[in-house]
Amino acid sequence: LSPRLVEILGFIASRGGEIVTKEELLEKFWPDVNVTENTLTRAIADIRKAIGEDATSPRFLQTAARRGYRFGGDGVSITPATDPFQEWVKGRLALDSLDASKLDDAVQAFEKTTAELPRYAPAHAGLANAYLLQYERTRFGSAPDRNLLSRAMTAARQASTLDPSLGEAWAVLGYLLCAAGKTDEGQAAARRATALEPENWRHHYRLAYGAWGEERLRAVDRTLALMPGFAPARMLACMVSEARGTNDRAEREASIGVETQRQNQADHTPLPAVGFHWLRGMILAAKGDRAAALACFAEEIDAATSGHIYAREFVVNARVAAGFTELEQRDLEKASASFAAALADAPGHPKASVGMYAIAAASNDHA
Repeated sequence: LSPRLVEILGFIASRGGEIVTKEELLEKFWPDVNVTENTLTRAIADIRKAIGEDATSPRFLQTAARRGYRFGGDGVSITPATDPFQEWVKGRLALDSLDASKLDDAVQAFEKTTAELPRYAPAHAGLANAYLLQYERTRFGSAPDRNLLSRAMTAARQASTLDPSLGEAWAVLGYLLCAAGKTDEGQAAARRATALEPENWRHHYRLAYGAWGEERLRAVDRTLALMPGFAPARMLACMVSEARGTNDRAEREASIGVETQRQNQADHTPLPAVGFHWLRGMILAAKGDRAAALACFAEEIDAATSGHIYAREFVVNARVAAGFTELEQRDLEKASASFAAALADAPGHPKASVGMYAIAAASNDHA
């Protein structure tokens, strides 16, 4: 079974015999995608085939006419605490929240699943994703934890070896290879993921991360077509626009991202956006609108209470950007405070250190 079908089965089973409606399943597993009930019917048929039951007399996955499905049958019981598939689903949900406080739980869930189901490729892919996000939390400092990157790579390679047809395995491997500087190899892995599962928006996003130029923009467009509300894809497009000097498009993408970030915080949306206030501030600063830029940087800093995995990184980015903007305004006292705050959040941060040096030079403080 594909990871999505395992999740569907686990979700129905976890309801303890209650009817799960078709509408609920479509909303949960195909959000923002225009699919018909036939898609769900095919998914249920594939699950039944995998567990070896006849649709005309199902024992486990029963149909409630015109309503939905329920998990039941004589002698059937669910023990979520010891079920490795439940642990796998728990890990996936923890990762999708992008909540830093849930990362350790996600790692533990995937480690349990890989220990109990060592040949289940999606579990190894999940573990690779969990290690990857742990690494991402350290990447903005002066000493990123390369050991986590290595562990993630090992888990991703294991997943792709166990099941070469699993797109998620190639997608996370591609992202990891690009993060490690092996761009050509990473792009090849990401392209393989999109070829295997062309309707998975996550794979197209990871291809966009590793690609550049037109290939990145095409991957971003495909990501947004499949998952319209996923703002981080816009940040990748914005980078290309800035590099090409098409600042109007860059500012437009950043502004859409800002509104999405505000809405995500209000709605507590899964996979929330972060960093767009900083990004828009950088674009405004480049245009010379320093006052508006500083307001954007301040909003990024104020919005960092969500516990988002990337929140701390973008707070440091915003503090550093504010420091250099204040330095351009010759406000050395405020610039010094901004750089000092960045260094308090990320000791040894290179750009903040350069900023402090620039202040010293501007103050003729040779020592």
